[in-house]
Amino acid sequence: MWAQGPELPPCSCPIWVDRVVEGKRRLKSLKTRNWEAAQKKILKYQVGGKDEEHRTIFDATEAFVRDAEARGLRPASIYKYKLLFKQLNAFADDKGLTNITELDVDMLRKFRES
Repeated sequence: MWAQGPELPPCSCPIWVDRVVEGKRRLKSLKTRNWEAAQKKILKYQVGGKDEEHRTIFDATEAFVRDAEARGLRPASIYKYKLLFKQLNAFADDKGLTNITELDVDMLRKFRES
């Protein structure tokens, strides 16, 4: 999705997003040069206008799978993502997590270890 990442040296170029809309590839400028602002805009777009604080883990995983399908990933890849997210959602339910913001690095490490 990205031509460059935040780990690369700073660049003054605007950040663009590559997406699929109704089966057609679309490039769109995010009208920012700031990676953090760009990521927030992308998240807001993926959620359909909702902010991150109100997004559930289930909604986020479902949106990811829909995006993977729209990008035409192979069925085996889609299957693996669905299996992973089924396990992640079960882990989240077991831990009493519902909101995507509750899945911080430490919690994801616990998930990986489980």
